[in-house]
Amino acid sequence: MGALDVYGGSAKVVATLAEINRVSWQLMLADQALAEQLDWSDYLDQPISRIGLALEAPEIRRKISELQTACLAASESYFSTEAQNLAEFENLFALSAPVAATAVLVAANLAGFLQDKAVVVDLPKLQNTRPVAPNSIEVFAKNLRQTESFGLSHIRIDSFNHAAGKIHVVYVPGTQTINLLPGKNPLDVGSNLRAMAHPGFAASERAISQALTTAVKPSERVIFVGHSQGGLIAANLASKSQHFRTVGLVTFGSPIAQLANSLQTPTIAVEHKNDPVPKLSLRPNPNHENWVTVQREHRFDANDSVNDLVEVHAMNSYQQTASQIDTWQLSDDQASESGLARLKNQVLEQVSSAEQGESRYFKLQQQTD
Repeated sequence: MGALDVYGGSAKVVATLAEINRVSWQLMLADQALAEQLDWSDYLDQPISRIGLALEAPEIRRKISELQTACLAASESYFSTEAQNLAEFENLFALSAPVAATAVLVAANLAGFLQDKAVVVDLPKLQNTRPVAPNSIEVFAKNLRQTESFGLSHIRIDSFNHAAGKIHVVYVPGTQTINLLPGKNPLDVGSNLRAMAHPGFAASERAISQALTTAVKPSERVIFVGHSQGGLIAANLASKSQHFRTVGLVTFGSPIAQLANSLQTPTIAVEHKNDPVPKLSLRPNPNHENWVTVQREHRFDANDSVNDLVEVHAMNSYQQTASQIDTWQLSDDQASESGLARLKNQVLEQVSSAEQGESRYFKLQQQTD
């Protein structure tokens, strides 16, 4: 199993790379200005003050040098991983993902494909099982796998009573049909493209919004958990103002980087480095305080390129990564600064102490007439 690479989510990242470079430049100018004041010819003017400055200058310049070194270290520490990820995208199209998705949709609609249809949501099926409140990332992944295996075009909403008020965990599976013509299942290719083009466009997103209107009362809390398209749909919903409060987002193999400027909720994005789907956003995930990205290389048992691509994106593979996230060990000093530890705690503490809840499955349907 590949090692985890983690970046983002640190509360200590309070400056952009441009701001750090600006401070470093100002420190260099200050050092140069101080050095100019120590020219021997200046001692003829106010010699006592100049001598005093000459005695203090070495210590001042030493501190300036330390600050410059700290700026360099901060720049490398905060942004080296993000820069490495950015390099992976430099050879991709210069288009943004939303623009590219919109262009494909326009062309497909002109050809009679990927057309949008109205959606309906069946009354929920209440399960006899009583779900236990999630207390780990692996439990989120396990429940999401169960949602995918329950039946096509279903989402799951687990609702719990909590001391802080009702909280709901919404599980959204990934793409389930690749038909170019719209069918009854809205978790299709058309919804993929519409979700990428703009929040609120996809049939699957509109259907899930209807389910949330039924299941969630105003101001109640929601955690979204999604795989592939499901993570993208969940991120779109989390990025907009809703009648509920989104308090967490966990995605597996989802292209969500294009929402960097609109996602304010604590976000944990889990990706496999060799999974092409998260790269469909055509940019790396941001290094934001509220957003941590966890990556690893998924290793294959067989030498089969087609099956390998399926396996690397499959939810069972991501559940293995989720388990690794939960057992990831850090020293005490590292743990106090870890964006992953901080955001993981923020999300899980919203629900982990809740009472046993109830599960409801909502069937999403797209009208074909």
